[in-house]
Amino acid sequence: MNSNKTILSKIFAREKTLFYFSMWNDSDRLGWEDFLGYTIQNNLFIIKPKGKKSSVWYSLDELAYMEQQAEMALAEPDFMTKIQRRFEYEWPFLVAYLNGNQKIETCDDLLDYYQHLTTWWSAMVPIFELPNKENINDDVRKLIIQYRQQSEKYTERMNELFIEFWEKKFPQYQDILFFVQPHEAAHIAKGEVNESYIAEIRKRVNGCYLFNGNIILEDTIDDVLQQHNLVLEQQEVKETHQLLGTATYHTHETVTGIVRVIKNLTQISQFKSGEILVTEMTNPNCVPIMKKATAIITDEGGLMCHAAIVSREIKVPCIIGTRNATQVLRDGDLVEIDADNGVVRKVQ
Repeated sequence: MNSNKTILSKIFAREKTLFYFSMWNDSDRLGWEDFLGYTIQNNLFIIKPKGKKSSVWYSLDELAYMEQQAEMALAEPDFMTKIQRRFEYEWPFLVAYLNGNQKIETCDDLLDYYQHLTTWWSAMVPIFELPNKENINDDVRKLIIQYRQQSEKYTERMNELFIEFWEKKFPQYQDILFFVQPHEAAHIAKGEVNESYIAEIRKRVNGCYLFNGNIILEDTIDDVLQQHNLVLEQQEVKETHQLLGTATYHTHETVTGIVRVIKNLTQISQFKSGEILVTEMTNPNCVPIMKKATAIITDEGGLMCHAAIVSREIKVPCIIGTRNATQVLRDGDLVEIDADNGVVRKVQ
């Protein structure tokens, strides 16, 4: 491997639409640009069909630099003031859609929703990881956590609203639901497209890439990455009997149980009471099975992630940020969890 190449690493995995990931890309770029004057160099979203997890890729070095800049910006007296101002302006518009008081019936409604969703998230982007930092002022930490918790119960709804709009308005185009960008959805909603336009979108239905805001198909992604001197990190999964992560709820005792790996929403019904939940990251749809779990283990997450917050609320041992628990552990594995030190051991 060329040592001069920039490595993109998988940071998140989510079962979402291209509509949602377009918002993710747009809000990331808007947030860093507006509040810190920084332009993201590279990001990649690998978009998968319904029922499979898509993934978000960044350079770890670039992420570390951006987070450092955000932490330094806290010393500026107007930084958090600007963040708060955007949150408080956008939230009433956004929550009206999320709680159903405002319906998405037309193309204009869809674009209005997208604009408020993107702009609201742009304020969250530069501060999202700050509560995990040790040197953050307690008042600032509490404020950021408050904003995160305010929206936590709506995270899945943000994607579902588009799905519901699409399923209602365009039953003839259900096959492209997960692969439509916001501007394309608007053109279709306005009746401004022909079948050749739809045919181009259908080329994505087995999977596509959103690279720096541009759609890339499977047969060209390698060339595009090479042109930008980028390479995707190949995460080698080694057979191991121990995983390390961060404990978010301490029990001061060892917990033992049987693993159940949940990789997508369709598998939630398979979870049985008393099992140990292993997943990439939890979301509000997972709360019912989290309450039935003996313990929770995730690939992703910081101390303020969904799994961490909920585990503390429901008092279930939880270890986050193991990176590859869903790949190392299998259904039926017997594991022992040291919930104080963030250690998972395979017993058999």
